[in-house]
Amino acid sequence: GLAFAIDSLLRYCTYFPEFLGREKWVEETEKRIIDFVTEGCYPDGGYRESTSNYDAGVLNSMSNFYDIVKVGDLTIPQEFTDMYHKLGLSLMGLSQLDKQQFQWGDGGSYKNMQQVLKRVGENTGDTELLYYGTDGEEGTPPSFTSFYLPISKMGSMRSGWDAETDVQSFLIGRIGGSHSHRHMNQMNVFGYGRLLLGDTGKSSYDARHPAVAWQSSRTESHNSVEVNEKGQNSTTPEGGSMYKESDTDMYMNDRIDTYTGISRA
Repeated sequence: GLAFAIDSLLRYCTYFPEFLGREKWVEETEKRIIDFVTEGCYPDGGYRESTSNYDAGVLNSMSNFYDIVKVGDLTIPQEFTDMYHKLGLSLMGLSQLDKQQFQWGDGGSYKNMQQVLKRVGENTGDTELLYYGTDGEEGTPPSFTSFYLPISKMGSMRSGWDAETDVQSFLIGRIGGSHSHRHMNQMNVFGYGRLLLGDTGKSSYDARHPAVAWQSSRTESHNSVEVNEKGQNSTTPEGGSMYKESDTDMYMNDRIDTYTGISRA
């Protein structure tokens, strides 16, 4: 919602410079654009909502901001550009070799990460994002294979960047956040042009669907482990929100606590 509000404000300030009080609106827009990116992303560039697809949609909305200001005298704050760039790099590092997203959480898989990340490369001048977004026609190959977000608690390891010949794994180390499932320590695998081990995702937003409760609240619906048929918790032992207290995000249940390193058979 905030992305659409900022989009509208940028358009008003760009296309109607004669508006009375425009300077105040420009100042407010700059404040909102910084709040949007700092509240929506972790400092390492990971998106806060614990799901795929939503992050790519938000990144696309951010790219729209740059298109709008090109025709006027407005500029995008550097603080926003820095985080926008980080988010773009994180989605490149975590995407499948076939340039789709690994599906996790509520959102499903975004199917065309090339288009999304090409825009980020163009707006930031990042040659690796351009290479990814143009299938190697522009830019330079990514300089890394393994990718890890220590605050967002996600990572990916790959043998290379070729969808037909290389192998890649994707790991999730967190639960908390909007649209999240009980998927701590889940691993997905893509290799040789195919998704070999994938998440079941969310079949529907209609709670009457027979698979929804199982997918959203049971760890067994993911490529992870339940102990004594007890799934992972979405709150800390003290009842705090893992979304707000990410340092305790590793808590699972009274039998497995990967945050403190205690496990009970």
